[in-house]
Amino acid sequence: MRKFIFYCFFFGIIISIIESSSYLIATRIFNPRGLVYDPPEISKGEFNEYKKLYNDELGWVVAKKQEKEIDNVGSRLIPSFENPDLHLSCVSLYGDSYTFSNRTTPIEAWSNQLSILLDCRVSNFGVSGYGTDQALMRYKENKLDTAKVVFLNHFVDDISRNVSQYWGVRFTDRRQAFVFKPRYVLDENKALKKIPTPKFSFQEIEQLQKQPENFLKHDYFLPGGHYGSMQLKLPYTWLVVKTILTHTKFRSLFKDEPIHMPFYQENHPSGSLQLTFRIMEEFNDEAVRRGQRPIVTIIPFSTDFDYFRRTGYWSFQNLIALLEESEIEHINLGEQIENRVNGGDQNYLYAGEGHFNAEGDKLIAKIIFDYLNKKNS
Repeated sequence: MRKFIFYCFFFGIIISIIESSSYLIATRIFNPRGLVYDPPEISKGEFNEYKKLYNDELGWVVAKKQEKEIDNVGSRLIPSFENPDLHLSCVSLYGDSYTFSNRTTPIEAWSNQLSILLDCRVSNFGVSGYGTDQALMRYKENKLDTAKVVFLNHFVDDISRNVSQYWGVRFTDRRQAFVFKPRYVLDENKALKKIPTPKFSFQEIEQLQKQPENFLKHDYFLPGGHYGSMQLKLPYTWLVVKTILTHTKFRSLFKDEPIHMPFYQENHPSGSLQLTFRIMEEFNDEAVRRGQRPIVTIIPFSTDFDYFRRTGYWSFQNLIALLEESEIEHINLGEQIENRVNGGDQNYLYAGEGHFNAEGDKLIAKIIFDYLNKKNS
């Protein structure tokens, strides 16, 4: 009997240690990386701050920290052609933070560097955090844009944003807690149908944090779904094990491929590839209707180069194939950068967390300038 009690006590201690360790892994390592859903409690003050930036049509129109860098037409400041009323745009850019260039100053940003090279204003309508869907929505809304050339810049991770409505189920820190966005879905005719930006009261937000599946019907990243993230709950050991075995990020890690690559597969359960391509088609068609020249760019992450050098295949190759098949004008910036670094280390072009630094922005501007000159010659 004493042995039985001893063994029960011993195993109880072991299980407690394993559960405690698993809890720390889940909360300290997995949760900050969006692998486990455990949202923070939000105050009424934080909710009121969110409402100041909320926009029905686009989700948000500017990141809070970047408000002072926006001019009167909604572009990021272009120091070389500062006054948009005096200098009409020859080129306009739409996209996310890689378009806005949120790790460089307005002078260093590739929109301003391209303006200098072209000797005309390049308006920068990029917005941090946007998906390709929001970039298209902003272009459609910006009826006063009369630039002869318009760019839709697609950063490779935007494909996942295109199938989401709420950043809070992917990144559960306070900065993402209220980042709601509209999105498109494809209807039965494969046409884009807009799903509006979710709008909630503070009381509803509190409920959404606990049970997002009851409020968000069009978000691929809901806990318990195909993506593999789960809500934080007992038993923590099973939570950790199942996350490692099923989460998309771990699957990509085991395959040694870029995290965003699965979303470019034709059979991905989110339908992200087909949706993203249709967004680009709509951008192309809308620009042609306006008498503008549309160009789509694909902006790589630093890991894309390593994968390409090992396999000869870009993680977003399927999207490039669709653009080529439809004869939509596009630039694979991965290919262009690779040609210029000659298989060397591209990391000198990136800031520490993955955005381009001043050197990277300068190179992007030169690539676009050379491309436009070659096409026009």
